[in-house]
Amino acid sequence: PLHRQVGAPITDTALRMLKQIEDGHTMVSSAYFTHSKTGKRMRSITQAIYGEKNRIIGLLCVNLNLDISLTDFFQFLLNDISSIKQNTQGEHFAENADELLQQITNQVITEVDSDPNISIANRNKQIIFLLNQKGVFELKGAIKRVAEVLGISIHTVYMHLRNHPK
Repeated sequence: PLHRQVGAPITDTALRMLKQIEDGHTMVSSAYFTHSKTGKRMRSITQAIYGEKNRIIGLLCVNLNLDISLTDFFQFLLNDISSIKQNTQGEHFAENADELLQQITNQVITEVDSDPNISIANRNKQIIFLLNQKGVFELKGAIKRVAEVLGISIHTVYMHLRNHPK
């Protein structure tokens, strides 16, 4: 494999692509041809990665080895497709964080309420545990919103988060 090492300096081609991206005010360079250290022909494209204040903080370069046949390429690409885990739950596209929080919370409440093994006494605790597993409490204002939906205080939400084994 032709992997670069962490901390390796920028290549002359990458420097040229960076300049092209900055001068052209575009996020992606035009496609170009290059060769690897071992002489393999490659078709490449460079994508800028932006950080704060729209400043370029990195480059992602995708290289396609042109010396490999399309048959081999697709065989490699699709080789382990049967082992790829399918997302059976589907992905939800919310318009904003509040909508996402509401979708996930409603889904978890429905899941907990339909489980006969969860007692009424443990209902809120289980809901908070599942919401935490799904990363909901990383969203700003989630603790307050979940407390409101469940009809409990934010202190109770924090208590359940603290008391649940990690």
